[in-house]
Amino acid sequence: MRNSAVWRQQFCGTIENSGHAADDFDFDKDGLVNLVGCAFGPDPTQSSAGQLPEGQIVGPDLEFSFTGPAGVSGISDGGQSTTTLQPADFTPVPDTGVAPGHILRVPTGTNRRIFMRLNATRP
Repeated sequence: MRNSAVWRQQFCGTIENSGHAADDFDFDKDGLVNLVGCAFGPDPTQSSAGQLPEGQIVGPDLEFSFTGPAGVSGISDGGQSTTTLQPADFTPVPDTGVAPGHILRVPTGTNRRIFMRLNATRP
């Protein structure tokens, strides 16, 4: 969780969840809304899609491992996985990291067909 008011003030010059500082606004048009930037750390005023955590194969598993940004409160980040990409089939992935670290890992199975997505939400 990250304090969104502090983040908004730092990058947008306001603590209000509106206009260019709104959670669902994509300030730099890189496909990442402000809420994602706040949860994972990228600067919303500069293209930052390449700064998000990347998955990797670790043994027989797919893993996302990352450290959350400093000053965490107010936003939850986590992951979900599926083998079908059907919206109803996504299930939560346990976070086994120790804050501020995160480790999201799912077994790939014998066919290595697994999909994982990271998410950011307000509790």
